Amino acid sequence: DRGRGGHNSLLSMLRYLAGAEDRRHIKLIWGNRTEADVLLGEELRQLQERLDLTVVHVLSRQEDFDGPTGHLTRDLLATLLDERDLRAEVYLCGPPPMMTSVQRALRALGVPARAIHSERFSL
Repeated sequence: DRGRGGHNSLLSMLRYLAGAEDRRHIKLIWGNRTEADVLLGEELRQLQERLDLTVVHVLSRQEDFDGPTGHLTRDLLATLLDERDLRAEVYLCGPPPMMTSVQRALRALGVPARAIHSERFSL
């Protein structure tokens, strides 16, 4: 499917880190429209057992979700990221408009441009 290129890269990175028994803290903020749109749920749960991986799902079109909802704005990211996260390398993948918006939000929160790595794909 057209949108899975970024997901595959992300999953490959997480699999590699799990295989290397890497114990660095990883926070994955995964934006989707609804819970039904979330891919890789079971594999992410398995990776959480092998990595110091926190997965935060943010849904933009499901109001009854028991977690953060809306778009990945500066204000929402400020509630999801702590000081350690803001000093880390950040890897983004997604459609170009979302990527541009999230990059701006991260820069506004003080993440240096050199620490933001991105992979764009089209939906």
